[in-house]
Amino acid sequence: MENNNDQSVKYERLKLSSSIISIFTVLGVPFILIITGFSIDIRSFIKLQTESDILGPSIFIIIIVLLMSIITLPTSYYSNFFLEKKFGLNRMNFWRWLLDWTKSLTLEIILSVITISVIYGLIRSFPENWWFIASVILAIFSMILLIITPVILLPMFYKFEPLPEGDLKNRLMNLADNLNTSINGIFIWKIGEKTSKSNAAVTGLGRTRRIIIADTLIETMTPEEIEVVMAHELGHHVKKDIWKGILVQIILIFLSLYGISILLESFYERFGLSEVSDYAGIPLLILFTALVSLVSMPVAMWFSRRSEKNADIFALEITGMKVEFCSAMQKLAEQNLSRKNPNKLVKWIFYSHP
Repeated sequence: MENNNDQSVKYERLKLSSSIISIFTVLGVPFILIITGFSIDIRSFIKLQTESDILGPSIFIIIIVLLMSIITLPTSYYSNFFLEKKFGLNRMNFWRWLLDWTKSLTLEIILSVITISVIYGLIRSFPENWWFIASVILAIFSMILLIITPVILLPMFYKFEPLPEGDLKNRLMNLADNLNTSINGIFIWKIGEKTSKSNAAVTGLGRTRRIIIADTLIETMTPEEIEVVMAHELGHHVKKDIWKGILVQIILIFLSLYGISILLESFYERFGLSEVSDYAGIPLLILFTALVSLVSMPVAMWFSRRSEKNADIFALEITGMKVEFCSAMQKLAEQNLSRKNPNKLVKWIFYSHP
């Protein structure tokens, strides 16, 4: 019988292979749409139905997102349902998984229509400086998403209930008070009906900031282990990692959109687009965005690993629970099938935790 470490190595390899296929698909689909001229054909068909500068691009975006989602559905099924089931992590049936996939697709369509429509509206109105204005708007939009995630987005996929009064709640409330971190409640994150994995987080900003603890974590860890895990999560807020992350994200948004503005200006004529604001070029925007995200991924992952390491050190210093910390990390690794000693290159590119 294979031990947990062997299982985690196989799991990582298969998930990684699936991720690489997904990356090539996300790059390949918009590239094919552009070089074949199919993107222009779709735009021409839409313009026969409406000349609206709002409705036309919105319909186009919906078609492209649906097309890409359908093409990537087999990979998504394999990675997020089949493999999770194969390794004993998935507790959902296919139809429950498909419902969640549909919810995610709906959210993706809504967010894509909003963001891309705003970008193309700015390109039409401010052809020279659209990237700067768009960066400011997207930075604000990203912060709004952080605020609404625990109260609107996460409840679309998971049930939450307040953590009952008792020793664990008292421990965590005292921990937050001692760290001068205000939280708007502690909630049990009911992921156990979908997965055997564990997780915990301090999510939200301002009045929506709350502690969420997976029911699977509560079932497998002692109160002391949960306390040291949450000391790590609260450490991110004490160390201002959230705001540092927002700052890094804003910088990446500005640099990315500036680079994309140069690329769009340089390439739009080569693919038969009438102007930069021609919404048939949306796949080109998607392609360049994916490329920039791919290039910047190692930087984002390095920042994340650095923040996680600092939060680990903080949790150990603030609680002094070295034994409990080690046992908690061991349990998390086993429950999530995390590989303990990944390949250095793989870790550098893909790993958000040390």
